[in-house]
Amino acid sequence: MRSRFAGWRAQENSPRLIFDRSVDEDFHVFCRMHWEAGLLGDLQYEHLRELSQTLQSAMPEPDLILFICPERRILAERVTEDSHPPLIVRRLDRQVDLYADWLSKRRNDILRLDNSACSLEAIRRMFAEDRGC
Repeated sequence: MRSRFAGWRAQENSPRLIFDRSVDEDFHVFCRMHWEAGLLGDLQYEHLRELSQTLQSAMPEPDLILFICPERRILAERVTEDSHPPLIVRRLDRQVDLYADWLSKRRNDILRLDNSACSLEAIRRMFAEDRGC
């Protein structure tokens, strides 16, 4: 969360910012998943909640959340193929549920894109830094 905040601070005067993930998402999806799995204690989780709230209060709300995700079956194949950490692979269904919960509580505009028929390389090229975006 601190590195995302630092990244925003370094670019806060740019006319257009695009971030892969957010402080809010980090807390509500990843910290919660790690807490539920027993990898974070209650005090650690509460500290991360407070940190998340502090950092978010200094940042503007996003104009748009672009949520790019394939169908669950495709996602499971990609996560396994890309050798993600075992916790992510084993708890993929829970992570998807946490994302759905997080998105349902957002008041921002949300654009959901199903990238099931799109290669990961095509997405990487689309968001490459040299594209002038």
